Amino acid sequence: MIPALKNFIKQISILSIVLLFIGLIVFNTILKEYYIPVCLYLLFFFYLFTITVHYILLKSSKKRISQFSSIFMLLLTFKLIVYFLIIIFYLLVIKNNIIPFTIVFIILYFIYTAFEVFSIVNYLKKQS
Repeated sequence: MIPALKNFIKQISILSIVLLFIGLIVFNTILKEYYIPVCLYLLFFFYLFTITVHYILLKSSKKRISQFSSIFMLLLTFKLIVYFLIIIFYLLVIKNNIIPFTIVFIILYFIYTAFEVFSIVNYLKKQS
């Protein structure tokens, strides 16, 4: 396993555990009536999906910068399509608690995306 990936998995695991505890506290106290069980699945999905994308980015960072840029943009597009499809699926099929679901989804999206970008930028800086 790539050492950078091990480090990333360790860091994102800590982040996910912190988010899990924050979510449990918030949804068991302040926002109790807005809790939806799918939030736990969303957290797990973002965790696994971010690790997978980060692994692909680490592998592609060994190539030329133009190839890395293309792969990065392709992955970004793919991620947005997958995220969009998940939201649409939930809105059309589940139809329960749409606003809490969307808010949790957007918050997780920004947190995990910022963490991933920060990590890959730091990795690329160390490589050059």
